[in-house]
Amino acid sequence: MNEIFSNTILKGGLVLSIVAGLGMWFKSLLPVLWNIILRNISYNITVESKTMLYFVLNDWLSENHKDKFKNVLGKSVYKTDSKLEFQQSNFNTLFWIWYDNRPVLITTSREKFEANYGGGEGSHIDSYNLRIFFSKGKLKKLFDELVTEYNSKLDNNVSLYTYKLNHENWIKVEELKSKSYDKIYNDEKIELYDDLNYFFNNKTFYEERGIPYKRGYMLYGAPGNGKTSTILALAKKLKRNVYNLNISSFMADDQLITAFRKLPSNSFLLIEDVDASTEGRDIANKLSFNTFLNILDGVLSKENICVFFTTNHIEKLDEAFLRCGRIDKKIKFEHPTYENVVGLLKLFYSTEEIPEFNYERKFSASDLQEIFISTEKLENAINKIKHGKNKGSVHFRQSFLESTL
Repeated sequence: MNEIFSNTILKGGLVLSIVAGLGMWFKSLLPVLWNIILRNISYNITVESKTMLYFVLNDWLSENHKDKFKNVLGKSVYKTDSKLEFQQSNFNTLFWIWYDNRPVLITTSREKFEANYGGGEGSHIDSYNLRIFFSKGKLKKLFDELVTEYNSKLDNNVSLYTYKLNHENWIKVEELKSKSYDKIYNDEKIELYDDLNYFFNNKTFYEERGIPYKRGYMLYGAPGNGKTSTILALAKKLKRNVYNLNISSFMADDQLITAFRKLPSNSFLLIEDVDASTEGRDIANKLSFNTFLNILDGVLSKENICVFFTTNHIEKLDEAFLRCGRIDKKIKFEHPTYENVVGLLKLFYSTEEIPEFNYERKFSASDLQEIFISTEKLENAINKIKHGKNKGSVHFRQSFLESTL
């Protein structure tokens, strides 16, 4: 043993081994120490492209920090007039910006899905990661300002979108020009609004109990009683964009999955006349019924959205589709009540004085609207309602239409 320790080469080797071991230990310790330091001196927020906040942030960066867009992911988007517009976002890059006299480090990343349903942009998620040092409140202030600015734009800007298969994306059709909520005269709107209001104000309740935060509605009943117009009026009142989906246009499951995946959070999805494309377990003879169910309530479902179905023939729909969790609330739309008709008369004839009359609830809301549009005098309109007549006079109330458009 003494000979080993007296050997210079062996002693040197032992010292080098100890130094190397300490070096490896210190090297592995450095990331841990650095992460501890970062956690104590910095604040970090990650925003993913599956949320609307990502696009709000991207627009803000492109407007206020154009010089930072050096490694760009470019794409085209369609506007209301169907003209192309170039849109860009930062791609796999790192850069600094200054906000409120503080440096903010921003990195971008892309995460690809293991399973690729439908390909295209739906096969990945892009992210912005923002880090600020010694000032957590500053970064929160930035996002509060972004959200406030976006919400102020929404006040008079709620839009209708449709899914275009050839673009593999949702395309804006127009600004929502629906009736205002207070000009919808039915009792069903109150039931629907109360349920939606509870849903929006109780996200924590869902999260604490592990319930997926989404809501599904089935609006059914005889045609012409305001199912779609009530949804659009509520969207306008609650500041939610509406995404209108025609199931019959899809040729394969992957296309439908991609459309659902690209739905922005906090939006209304509208699928009208679902009985026309779905009967029992047949979906336009092209799509898998199981895929359809999984989109509504399964591994493919999306949270933080409200899905609205309308149908005139609920009896044609499969019970598996209608169960709670997929359809959480069913609301039957019936012919307007006497009180609803009085409200419509006051609206159309600009008067608070409506004489009492017998009403047997024979007309749909659309029938009544046609009577009121084509009948100049209040008493004539009431007579048509009383006697069950639904033929408008030759005189067309252009003056009323112009005043309400």
